Amino acid sequence: MKRICSIIRDLLPNYIENLVSDETKQYVENHVTKCTECKQILENIEGDDTEKILNTLGEEAEIRFIKKHKRKKVIFKTIGIILLIIFFIVFIAFAIRFIPVNSVRLKTYDKLQKLKEMNNYKVTVEKTINVLGEVSDKSTITYYYKDCKYKEDNKRIFINQYNIEGGLKPVIEHKILYYSDGNSNIVTLNKETGNMNISDTASQIDKGHILENLYPLFIKQYHINLLGRIYMAVEINVREDMYDNKKYYVLTETSNSVNTIAEYWINKETMMIEREVTKQESDSFRDEKNKYITYDIKYKIEPNVVTDEDVTFTDNESTLQMDN
Repeated sequence: MKRICSIIRDLLPNYIENLVSDETKQYVENHVTKCTECKQILENIEGDDTEKILNTLGEEAEIRFIKKHKRKKVIFKTIGIILLIIFFIVFIAFAIRFIPVNSVRLKTYDKLQKLKEMNNYKVTVEKTINVLGEVSDKSTITYYYKDCKYKEDNKRIFINQYNIEGGLKPVIEHKILYYSDGNSNIVTLNKETGNMNISDTASQIDKGHILENLYPLFIKQYHINLLGRIYMAVEINVREDMYDNKKYYVLTETSNSVNTIAEYWINKETMMIEREVTKQESDSFRDEKNKYITYDIKYKIEPNVVTDEDVTFTDNESTLQMDN
């Protein structure tokens, strides 16, 4: 066997797999156009006819070919097994995080859809903001909804001035009432000053609008695409916890871009949201113990308790004329 043929035949397996340089490829192609034996071997390899290949090759070349062929099979098999193992590890890790979260999410979503169909409900929202371990802001908002009529009673106490010597000091208290009869513009009344404002644009409050606003986006959306599922598996987890002698699912959402951790407390018995605790890291406070601004919100949803009086103005408020 010519020396050049021996070299070419050693190169043929890599040539077939396109693992040679353009120059080597051209060299092999030029040779097989002139050498019928090497051309036949190439055709047999392309047809994966091992028996013909071995009959054509010499003893030494046969040994080299078998070793190279087996080595390549082992390499490809090993790579395939590794990739398969990685895939299963990723899949199992994804399932362990995603399935429990999604199960609670879907149950909560179904409950929310039923709540949104109610024509009579009252929602009380109590919000407390803590800065440096002290209360800086408190608010209580009561929503009344009955047969398209809506009233919102908003009481807020600002304690947002901080001074190093005296700490947090009360600043001002606001009491605001919003009202809509379902067809008219929304009226805003400052109970402290008596000032009233009627919005320029007519607004009708959808019966489920108030309730839907209590829930995070990943619960309100039923269908979640692949990116959303990956986000849930990475950024959201679920645990079971106790609060005020009640059992809860706690869905925790992290947002590294704004250094925020939000917890949504879902009552295990009713599947309704009853609490939200958000901790947001503040650039202003770098004390390791109190570096977060904490928002603690408690929700109370009461079906079928709203009367006609609850969704109308009372006393002097009742004299207000609504524009149709």
